[in-house]
Amino acid sequence: MKPSRKNQAMAHLARAVFAAVDWPSSTRLLVGVSGGSDSVALLHLLVVVAPRRGWTLGVAHLHHGLRGAAADEDAAFVRRLSCQCGLRCHVQRVDVPALAQAQRLSFEMAARTTRQRFFRECVGRYGYDGVALGHTRDDQAETVLLRLLRGSGLTGLAAIRPAGVQDGLRIVRPLLGVTKEQLRQALQQQGHPWREDATNQDTAYGRNRVRHELLPFLRDRFNPRIEDALVRTADLLQADDAVLHTLLATDWAACRVPDHAAALAVVPVAALPLARRRRLLWHWCAARAPAAAATLDYAAIERVEQLLASRRGQARVPVGADWVVRTYDRLEWHGAGPATPTPSRLKLKRPGVTVAAEWGVQATLKKIRGFKRTPRRRWGEGSVETYLAVAALGRAHLYLRRWQPGDRLQPPGMRGSRKLQDIFTDLKIPREQRSRIPLLECRGRVIWVPGYAPDRTVTAQQADDLAWHITLRPLRQGS
Repeated sequence: MKPSRKNQAMAHLARAVFAAVDWPSSTRLLVGVSGGSDSVALLHLLVVVAPRRGWTLGVAHLHHGLRGAAADEDAAFVRRLSCQCGLRCHVQRVDVPALAQAQRLSFEMAARTTRQRFFRECVGRYGYDGVALGHTRDDQAETVLLRLLRGSGLTGLAAIRPAGVQDGLRIVRPLLGVTKEQLRQALQQQGHPWREDATNQDTAYGRNRVRHELLPFLRDRFNPRIEDALVRTADLLQADDAVLHTLLATDWAACRVPDHAAALAVVPVAALPLARRRRLLWHWCAARAPAAAATLDYAAIERVEQLLASRRGQARVPVGADWVVRTYDRLEWHGAGPATPTPSRLKLKRPGVTVAAEWGVQATLKKIRGFKRTPRRRWGEGSVETYLAVAALGRAHLYLRRWQPGDRLQPPGMRGSRKLQDIFTDLKIPREQRSRIPLLECRGRVIWVPGYAPDRTVTAQQADDLAWHITLRPLRQGS
């Protein structure tokens, strides 16, 4: 039987939308369906082409806990539509307004975060390869304008991508080249209903003000094809953004601190061209605090940039609820929560091995004859060792303990003593880390700062002296 003109119209649009799509024939795709015309049209278009392409479809709908009976009817509508198409339907209800209030987010931001979490759970639990969303050409134009008003950079103005991965979730948007009007006409010709969300007319929301007030004004007074201009801008900037993004891995490799995943080296970061430097800092901050990535703005990155030029050995700036700290030659990320408590004092086995889980170290003490010079090494960058004279220590106990104000050490080659605070400064150890360094104590005073020379009163002097060889090794995660 020859297909009707209505069916031919939907099939023609489906072929045009998916002509350049090369998803594998085994693709399992979850379709996000709100009940609105865009997502309903996406589902019907996919139902047309999926059998011929060998794709498997499923439907996901999130009930936002808003709009009462209307939202309940949306969920029921999506369930019926899925059943009519012979597709599995996943529905979840979340009280997004309560969540937004608890997390101090806008409703739009809380809804977006909740939807992505829901999609990610469905993809992981039911074996889908990704999620398809019904963003259109109109959505792209609105997004560019919204971000321009907010003051976005290149990545922000490049707006919505046709495909990408967000926090491990693969997202595809096949309708970015299609207008809402085209989709509605196709649905009407086919006789397919959809749901209208009354909140889309509420200009209390920024996107709705852009859609119903700003865009019509710009269209009437400045450019009758303003949407085309905005979409073209996004297309051009996406290409530029992709080029810069390819350099990110190179910049990260050049600027990271070896053996310290959460730190960047100040000198190579500061030497990067401005655009690449800001991009590196943004992605570094976003990786450290993924929950804050959506609200990470230019002002936050500018504060971090100011640390690069700081003449102070140590300084810090807030980024969201956390801090970026400059400690001499590196930038480090510090969470806002309290540091893990460490014991005030821990006796060491001599000889033997002491596992100090609270300190995150293993201490090994061996009695040997002879010693060798040990280079200085910053604490936290691997194992450290020293040699102490057996005769000087006698039978006194050795302890690991925390730094206390007023602690002093007598470095080799000096007559007097130095404050540990000054030694920490020389070693470029940040203030917030000093209380977590395990110092070696004997007879009530500090005799060794790991990574620094021991106190001269206990240092082995002769090549054939009996010495205690002391090694502190960081414990591996889970040891």
